[in-house]
Amino acid sequence: MWMTACFIFSPPLHLSLFLHIIGSLVAGGLPPIYTLVDFITVNCGYSGNLFNKSDNRNWTGDIDSEFSPLERLGANSTSLVREAPPSSTVIQVPYATVRISRSEFTYIFPVTSGQKLIRLHFYPVSYADFDRSEALFSVKAGGYTLLKDFNVSAIADASRVEMPYKEFCVNIGEEKSLNITFASSRASPDSYVFINGIEIVSIPTNLYYSPAQSHWIEYIGGQINYTIENSTALEMVHRINIGGSPLSSNQDTGMYRNWDADDDVYLDDLSSRFSVIPSNTRIQLKFFSIPNYTAPSEVYQSGRSMGTNKTINKSYNLTWDFPVDSKFHYLVRLHFCEFQNQITSSGDRTFQIYIANQSADQDADIIQWSGGNGDTSLQRTTLCLCLTPPELEARK
Repeated sequence: MWMTACFIFSPPLHLSLFLHIIGSLVAGGLPPIYTLVDFITVNCGYSGNLFNKSDNRNWTGDIDSEFSPLERLGANSTSLVREAPPSSTVIQVPYATVRISRSEFTYIFPVTSGQKLIRLHFYPVSYADFDRSEALFSVKAGGYTLLKDFNVSAIADASRVEMPYKEFCVNIGEEKSLNITFASSRASPDSYVFINGIEIVSIPTNLYYSPAQSHWIEYIGGQINYTIENSTALEMVHRINIGGSPLSSNQDTGMYRNWDADDDVYLDDLSSRFSVIPSNTRIQLKFFSIPNYTAPSEVYQSGRSMGTNKTINKSYNLTWDFPVDSKFHYLVRLHFCEFQNQITSSGDRTFQIYIANQSADQDADIIQWSGGNGDTSLQRTTLCLCLTPPELEARK
């Protein structure tokens, strides 16, 4: 079941903010801020190497290469490779070819120990005798079930995304290898599994996980703090650059993350109508409280504000509605930077934050959090449980 996680900011308010929601289970030729330890890109169903101009990376094919998958023995167990139908809108790498099977196959990747991002790329079209509507499958990685009975064409149609991808975060122990298994669903005899591209990249330790012996994540609506341990797998749900343009993977700090714009897709009607988008691209950002690889600088140089009309501000709250699955825990990371020159001291601007209809902060103050104007801050790293409306009402 789908529902919305509602983020409300009450006046007086100006934000330089991005929202980063995770579910539990580098530009201009400059060098990246974070240097990858593991960096694997697989172009499934392709033989040889291919350079992707859109992200400036080489992708390795999985045919007769070190990344060729292992398969079960049997006449009906061999996976196939296919070319995607010609399209002027499709990025060629890694979406022009596909590995496809009605059985199961496994990739084994040599990696170092530590926390990794896994991205699975899909182009859900019909491939010759494989109808797009019959693709139904599961994906397991490192002992975790990342996707179960996953209908990627339904997801693509609902979200109106032609080439959807899924991003997960897992921790690799001393085994120093990562197995990713794709298996068609048993729910339908005609089901099959396919994959167009796979990425595995390392991330800085504890970028998303809790440090050892730490209880640093506040649980909204509860009286306890929470830790995200290495035994937890995470799924990225929304990564939003508030008030700014979308940022492609090669504009990230080295981890090739994509950042979407908030636009009018997630804003409620009043917020879309009355809010304004200030920016300050000349400000010299200072990364004192967070590492500079946490998010691209562009994220902190734009924002969304309620504006300065006090009469209008009393009539609405700045609100985003994000679609999420119910009955899951969600890690919410809000990033702030106060870049307006007239806001220099604690108390100059305060506001309230509500997440999933629950109070997250009644006296938010960016200057107090960060230390000063132009100082970046990762604040309100919180955990919430999203419930269906009847359950939410029962808990009030």
